[in-house]
Amino acid sequence: MTTGAATNLAPMSLSDIVDEAFDLYKSHFALFAGIAAVVAVPASLIDRLASHWLGIYRLMERIGASDQPPDAAAIGAMMLYFMVAATVMSISYVLQTGALTSAIAQRVLGRPTSLAAAYRSVRGSFWRLLGAWGLVGVIWCAVMGAAVFATAIVIGVAAAAVAAGGSMGTASAVAAGLIAGLVIGVIMALVAVMTSVFVTQIVMIEGRPATETLNRQWALAKGQVWRLAVACVAVSLGSAILVGTTYASIDALLEYALFPALHIPFEAQITVSSILSTLIGLLAQPFIATAFTLLYFDQRVRREGFDLDVLSRSAHTQGPAEC
Repeated sequence: MTTGAATNLAPMSLSDIVDEAFDLYKSHFALFAGIAAVVAVPASLIDRLASHWLGIYRLMERIGASDQPPDAAAIGAMMLYFMVAATVMSISYVLQTGALTSAIAQRVLGRPTSLAAAYRSVRGSFWRLLGAWGLVGVIWCAVMGAAVFATAIVIGVAAAAVAAGGSMGTASAVAAGLIAGLVIGVIMALVAVMTSVFVTQIVMIEGRPATETLNRQWALAKGQVWRLAVACVAVSLGSAILVGTTYASIDALLEYALFPALHIPFEAQITVSSILSTLIGLLAQPFIATAFTLLYFDQRVRREGFDLDVLSRSAHTQGPAEC
C-alpha cells in the first residue's frame, strides 16, 4: 500500500509536467512498473506461444530466403497470428493503461493505493474503457481511410507530373509527396489529440460511460489542441527515442556478439529480442501514463479551476473522482 501527500497542481508548463512525471515515477517505481508487468509479461508470453504454435518465425525465415510468394496456408497462418496479436495487444493496453491511470491519479490526489486496488478499479470500468477506445478506433479508421484516399490522389497527380515534365516533374512530385505526408501527419496528430489523449483518464477518473467520453474529451481539448499536440508528441517521441536507442544498443550487442558466439537458433533469437523489447517497454509505459495523467489534471485546472485539495478530502479512498 502506497500513501503520501496530494500533489499541489497549478497550471504547469510542459517542462514542469515532465519533471513532475519523473518525480512521481521515481517515487513509485515499484508500484507503476509492477502494474505494467502484470499485464505486459503474460501478453508477451501469449504472443510467443501463438507465434511458436503457428510457426511464424520459421515461416518468415523461409519467406525471406525464397523468391517465391508465400502460399495460401502461410498467408492464413500469418493473418491468424496478427488477429491474435491485435486482440491480445488491445486488451492488454486497456487493462494496463487503465490500472496505471487509476494508481497515478490516486497518488496525485494523495490517496493510498496498491497494485491490487488499481486492477480492481479496472475490473469495474473495463467494458466502458474498451467501448470508449472502440469508438476512437472507428474514428481513426475513418480518418486514415480518408488520408489513404487523399494520398492516392496526390500520388496519381505526381505520377502524371513525372510523365509530363521529366526531371522538373519528378522534383515537383517529390515536393508534393513530402508536403502531403507532412499535412497528413499533422492532421492525424490533431485528430488523435481531439479524440483520444484523455480517454483513459476520463473513464477511470471521472467514471463516465463510453458514449459520453468523446464529448468530454473534446470539451477538455477545445481551444488548446495545438498545445496538447505538442505536449503529447514531445512526451511520446522522447520516450520512444529513449526506449528505441536503449533497445537498439542492447539488441545489436546480442545480434552481433552473443548470438553468433553461442550459435543460438533464429527462433530463439527472435524470442529473446521480443522479451527484451517487452522489458524495456515496461520502463517507458508508466512514465507516459504519468505524464498524460498530469496533463489531464493540468487541463482541468486550466479549464475548470479544478481543486485537487477539495476533491482529495471529499472523494472516496479509491474509485472514480467526482467531476
